[in-house]
Amino acid sequence: MAPELTVAGDVRWETIDAATARRLGLETRTLGEAGRGTGRVQAQAVKVEDLWAEALIDDDWRACYRFVVADDGTLHIGELRVLPRESAVRRPGTWSGTWQGMHATAPTKRLTSRHVHALRVALHAEAFDQILTQLRADRQIPQTASDRWGLNAPQPPAK
Repeated sequence: MAPELTVAGDVRWETIDAATARRLGLETRTLGEAGRGTGRVQAQAVKVEDLWAEALIDDDWRACYRFVVADDGTLHIGELRVLPRESAVRRPGTWSGTWQGMHATAPTKRLTSRHVHALRVALHAEAFDQILTQLRADRQIPQTASDRWGLNAPQPPAK
């Protein structure tokens, strides 16, 4: 039986220091306003587009796969996160610890080796072709985004 995967895109602004942005060849935008006085913040930021697939491991934990598009146009897993399931957080690939850091509420059940062994990355990867089909058919994804993600070109099977 194929695992149940949910797919979600996310766009966000991330702050970045100018030197790192130059090394990575990223275009930055200034957020905030420069000015005199206290409380004014100015930061360099980059726009980040993500595409995630998530699968439940059990009632307490979920696996989150961040996709990257390879040079040949195939989707690959660029990152795997095991995160607590939280009903309050709806942003893909995140949990409350994303914003609260080490002050986040600890998950009620500890992450154990059983959770890690329960990951079925290969089974989930087999479902990526189905994900591509769903994404191509999703009319809510702007054409420009699907072009940037390389979803419109004929592709070999996802890896």
